[in-house]
Amino acid sequence: MPNWKKVITSGSAAVLSDLTLSGVTQPEIKFNGSSDAGVDFAIRATPEGLDFYEPEDGNKIHMQIIDDGGVDAKYGLKINGTSVLSSGRALQNVSGNISMFTNNSGYKTTFRTVTAGGNTLGANETLAFSAGSNVSISESGGTVTISSTDTNTNTTYSAGNGIGLSGTTFSVSAGTGLSQTSSGLALATAGAGAATYGSTSDGTKIDTITLDAYGRVTAVATGATGDIHGVTAGTGLSGGSTSGTATLNLSHLGLESLTDPNDDRIAFWDDSEGAFGWLDAGSNISISGTTISSTDTNTQLSTSQVRAKFSAGENVTISNGVISSTDTNTDTNTVTSIRRDNTGTYRTGNINMRI
Repeated sequence: MPNWKKVITSGSAAVLSDLTLSGVTQPEIKFNGSSDAGVDFAIRATPEGLDFYEPEDGNKIHMQIIDDGGVDAKYGLKINGTSVLSSGRALQNVSGNISMFTNNSGYKTTFRTVTAGGNTLGANETLAFSAGSNVSISESGGTVTISSTDTNTNTTYSAGNGIGLSGTTFSVSAGTGLSQTSSGLALATAGAGAATYGSTSDGTKIDTITLDAYGRVTAVATGATGDIHGVTAGTGLSGGSTSGTATLNLSHLGLESLTDPNDDRIAFWDDSEGAFGWLDAGSNISISGTTISSTDTNTQLSTSQVRAKFSAGENVTISNGVISSTDTNTDTNTVTSIRRDNTGTYRTGNINMRI
């Protein structure tokens, strides 16, 4: 070990042929400029490498030389003042192409064109996935998982009567006598088909009309009519004809002129009018259905009402309905009683009236 006090005798420079630091676990060399009192930089020997650190900045390590581990540049690598490797291990400010490097791991050096939504991604564009409705996207270890949530209730449908189902398509089943068209169901061609049937000749009638099981006319048979040559109006009728369509009208004692009275009435012969007319029910008469009824409106007087009609005159008394007279005449002719006949005339004679 040189004697440093002897080696450095003057000035600020010393030339050494060899320098060994020992005696401590982590020997170090510190560097400090005259601008401040703090130690600007230091090199510290660890058991397995060297740490280049900054004491005045919390002993922040800038670089390490690791035994059998290479150089660990904590804050990237610069060449001639230009950063070429960031702390995140990304190359920067390096010109050239991939051919500058040895591809000993089989990395892809050519890539396919990526198109999304009709747009082709540029060289510097990033392909990003966006989750739409009911879709979720997750990534783990470089694996992207796209999942969807099924919001469909998955209702199961089945074909009922008259409905056909083929795969996912429903259709109307055509039964007997029917056919399927693009517009729906149609009657299958059968029978006589569309036409005009019958005869317009005079004296011709339709004998039979033939239908199939579906109500379609399949045949019409005509024949000659009977031997009626005319229609003559009889008693109480008018009209008639010997050709074409004959019409008969009622014509009898005015009955044809009667209209619906909208009430119960009795048809009767009105001799003064010389025609039939409607007879209505008068007072106290009613008609219900086929029955005629009358209402008795005669009122029978009661005993008290009859008694009230009588008053006692001279020499006459009325007591409890008994009329008595007192004879004050001294004549030899004596009237023992007086009565009133049904004509209202008073007559003499014996009478005993109780009212």
